[in-house]
Amino acid sequence: MIRHNKQYFYKYVTAKTLLLILQNKKLKYSSPLTFNDPFDMQTKIDYDFELSDLFSFLRAKFDHGVEALVNKFKDKHIEINDWWRQEVNDSRVFCVAEDNDNLLMWAHYADDHQGAVIKFLCLPAIDNMLCAAMKVNYVHKPPVIATLDEYIKSLIGKHELDFDSLYYKLFTSKSDHWAYEKEWRVFIPSFGMSNPTLAKMASENDSLSILMDVYPQEIHSVYLGCKMIENVQKDIENSLSGDFSHVQIYKSIKDEREYKLNFEQIK
Repeated sequence: MIRHNKQYFYKYVTAKTLLLILQNKKLKYSSPLTFNDPFDMQTKIDYDFELSDLFSFLRAKFDHGVEALVNKFKDKHIEINDWWRQEVNDSRVFCVAEDNDNLLMWAHYADDHQGAVIKFLCLPAIDNMLCAAMKVNYVHKPPVIATLDEYIKSLIGKHELDFDSLYYKLFTSKSDHWAYEKEWRVFIPSFGMSNPTLAKMASENDSLSILMDVYPQEIHSVYLGCKMIENVQKDIENSLSGDFSHVQIYKSIKDEREYKLNFEQIK
């Protein structure tokens, strides 16, 4: 499914991860529980109002049955959050970025510039997974289930709460502190985990991840960190042969006058 018009994305990785990708032709999709941001998809799903607001509104409108309605609200709220916690545990996500020259990203995700960045192509002809990538929205607060007005309308049948839309918003919303990442995500929801084509991690201890096939033609180029160790660079260059012989290789070089990286093609 094609969700955007992007032609490529970048993935910041350690040198070890890059070698594993090339050797195994697999990409790791992980549960949000493994993310470095404990708020990312791991907050409570809530409403845009307090329980006391709902109680006051109902008491003003109804003579009886208010406590039953409030208890129903509480039970449903617990049910929704139980469902979301399980969904976060069971779903798998692959994260990519729009840029390959972000200095913070190189430091945080590419082993302090000793790692690399992979340029992945979106290939509609084979409908690869990146064609379904969704842009992350950076917001001040997590998405909410409903406002008080929307919830009341749902109680009386005038409005249906859009949980499908909420589902995608929860997966693609992140604190605006992280806006510099310019992140996109491919995610496999829990109901897709029974798909027999999804390979499980070889390690039994890594139950929060799965491995997905990567086609060699998806990898367009590799950018090596400016601090990459020489013998590691040689190992990577040697791995970029055979099915990966088409992959272009660039070396990152620190600019002498500005806080930026320049890339010199070496293959």
